[in-house]
Amino acid sequence: MKKTIMLLTASLGLAAAPGAWAAVIFDTTDVNDFASTYDGLSNAQSFRTGSTGSQLSGVMLRMEDAYQDGGNFTVRLYNSTEDGGNNPGTSLLTLSGSADPFTAGNYTYTGSYALAANTDYWIVLAVFGQGNYNICMGPSGPTVGTSPYGHGEYNDNIWQQYPENNLSMQISSLSAVPEPSEWAAISFGVLGVVWVAKRRFMPARA
Repeated sequence: MKKTIMLLTASLGLAAAPGAWAAVIFDTTDVNDFASTYDGLSNAQSFRTGSTGSQLSGVMLRMEDAYQDGGNFTVRLYNSTEDGGNNPGTSLLTLSGSADPFTAGNYTYTGSYALAANTDYWIVLAVFGQGNYNICMGPSGPTVGTSPYGHGEYNDNIWQQYPENNLSMQISSLSAVPEPSEWAAISFGVLGVVWVAKRRFMPARA
């Protein structure tokens, strides 16, 4: 019975170590205004990764009531090679999620992309066709992460910068590097399994 309890405890220690470690790398979900996105007027938000690379997993947007629905709303990840890095450059990924975020609330868009360390990226919101959607805007500085350029707006074939407000979003990634507490859980689980196996197969004393 005692060995069974120890084996169960060790297994729980291993189970406590997840296969991927989610982390919020950019957060501006406070709200003090909103910006419209429609065909011909795109909005974008820049963000910078930290000292280690990670895997983009999702973007959560905080939306206001739409002015006009159309089902043509898109969320994309761009690099920052345009204009010396000050504007979105090339599209890297289209994220999956609602194409018609018509009512106010939070909307999550998912996708996977390997983000390089210490690198600037943009999340670009665009409408191709009918639809006019309002995304909330937060204060000038994010609560998590850094934003070197802030909010950009594409109108009349030119990107304009509005650093006084960031688009209200939360960007998450999956990290390949466990936290110290997670390493402790892994170590505890492995040691427990080894100890139980050693006890089980140890020759009986005479």
